[in-house]
Parts: sequence; structure tokens; C-alpha cells
Amino acid sequence: MATYKGIQGYSVQKLSSDPTAEDAVGQLWYNSTAGKFKIGTEGAGAWSSGGNYPVSTSEGGAAGTQTAGLGFGGTPGGITTTAEYDGTSWAVSPGSLGTGRYANGGCGTQTAALCVSGYAGGLKSEVEEYNGSAWSEVNNIPLAGYDMLALGTQTAAVATTARWHPFPTLKTDSYEYDGTSWSAGGALPAVRAVATGVGTQTASLVMAGISTIPYGGFYQSCLEYDGSTWTLATGNLNRSGSMLAGGSGLQTAALIYGGLYVGGPTVLADTESYNGTTWTELNNLSTARTIMGSPAGTNTTALGFAGGSNATEEWNDPVYANKTVTVS
Repeated sequence: MATYKGIQGYSVQKLSSDPTAEDAVGQLWYNSTAGKFKIGTEGAGAWSSGGNYPVSTSEGGAAGTQTAGLGFGGTPGGITTTAEYDGTSWAVSPGSLGTGRYANGGCGTQTAALCVSGYAGGLKSEVEEYNGSAWSEVNNIPLAGYDMLALGTQTAAVATTARWHPFPTLKTDSYEYDGTSWSAGGALPAVRAVATGVGTQTASLVMAGISTIPYGGFYQSCLEYDGSTWTLATGNLNRSGSMLAGGSGLQTAALIYGGLYVGGPTVLADTESYNGTTWTELNNLSTARTIMGSPAGTNTTALGFAGGSNATEEWNDPVYANKTVTVS
């Protein structure tokens, strides 16, 4: 009978504890403490539960990464709450927004974030910057919007796809921020609102959204921005169209998840990834939801939170695990 060493070319190691799952992929070992054979595996991406957000909210802004996330604003009421995530749990920041709001845009990092526009008793043109402990008001965006999409960094952002003043006008406007002032950016090819977006000021991706009010004209198409011009992206979403979905990643490595399809109306749990050319359907969110804090994280390590509850979900792709080998 052939031995494992004869087949694989090396002996089975005896270890008192399991190695890190990510480092053990494809390896077989004997855990002497557990008295079990183990093997390292690599599985398809999946969502798992994270620490609960401090308040049950939706339509807030987000920034940062899966292990250094930031949430701010939201509804009901246009709250000022700001919370930070460390990859395990959320903690309320002592720095609250100066202007409470929801349907606000957000981008940047946990220690250098940007909050743009929003709504609370009326459209807000106020813009605030976060330094990791406090918010400060900076120059207003020229035109206030509801469900504003902000992409990029605190010193190089683009804002677009809102329902603009006077509410709820749909426009092709976009505006760029340089860390001090706002200026007109490239116009979208056609009106698009309540969309999802990821990326930077010079390499953005806008996904889904609508073209008419009341909600209609759902887009499967996506738009790319190079810092001056918006053009149609190569690949269309697999979903039949949605709005108010979550998004993470970059222009050529993006993730879209959840959202609302009003044809039902149906709240979605769908997740799709983009490689710069095509979209691929992946494992769904554990709980269907919409108007989450977004964007935060990457297409392989995303952070989805809020969306009408205080639940947080983390996306990891691939998923690494050490599994016990069943011996018969």
C-alpha cells in the first residue's frame, strides 16, 4: 500500500497546535493535543457576522476598511453619531458630526474621512472632515443632494448621483474636492441617482441606480470615471437593476451587495464582484438589506453594516479554515 510520504513526498507533521489557516492551505498535519488529523482549506468568499453597530440606523456615511471602519450620520432623525470599528467591535467616537444628517455621502479612512451633504429637515450642503477624533466644518458643496455618493479620499474626492436641490431633481452633475474647495467635475452621460460607487477621484466606478422619479429606469450598466470623463464600463451587473446597495473596493476590483429592487419591491441579499471586465455572482449577505453604510473595505475584505438594523457583516474572499480529517 502506498504511504502518504510516497504520494506527496513528505511526512505528516505532528504539531501541538494548528498553524494559521491562511498559511496552512493544502497542508495535512496531526494535532497531537486534539488527537486529530487536520487539513488547511481555501473556500469561496462568504459573509459572516461582525460586532453590532452602536445604533440601529440606515442611510449613513461610511469610510475606512474592514479592520478600521467608520460610520457616521444616519436616520431616524439625522443623527450625529460617529462610530469606529476595529475588526471585532464598534465604539462610539467622542467626535460627533456638527450637523446631524442622513442620506449623506462618505469616503476616506477612519482617521481622515469626509462627510458630504445629506438631509435633515431639508437638504444640507455642509461638508465636514474627520481627523480620527473630531469633525470640523469645511467649504460647502456647491449643490446639496440627497443620497449623495462620495468617492475617494479626504483631500481628493468626487461626489455625484444624488437627488439634487431642488429635491428630488435628477441631474448629471458631479463635483470634485481637493481638500479645500469644490469645483465642477465631469457630467454623467445621463441622469442617475441612488447609485452605489467605489474607487478614487481619478478611477471611480458607479453601479446600478435609477433614471426616473418615482423610482424607475433601473440601471444594470456601470460608469467609470477617470478624473474628467464618465464612460460606460465594459460589464453589466447580473442583477436586473437596483438602488441603494452597498459597495466596496476599487474601479477594477469592486463588490456590490444588498440594495432594493422596487419592481417587487424586493430587498436584496445578492453579492457580485467585478474584475474590471465582468461581474460574477457570489454568496449572498446573511440578511437581505438596503441603504447600508458604504463604501468601506475592499472587494476581498468588505464591511457591510446598518441598513435598518445594527447588524454588521464582514465579507472575506477566500475563506480559510483548518478542518478535521475524518478517518474511516
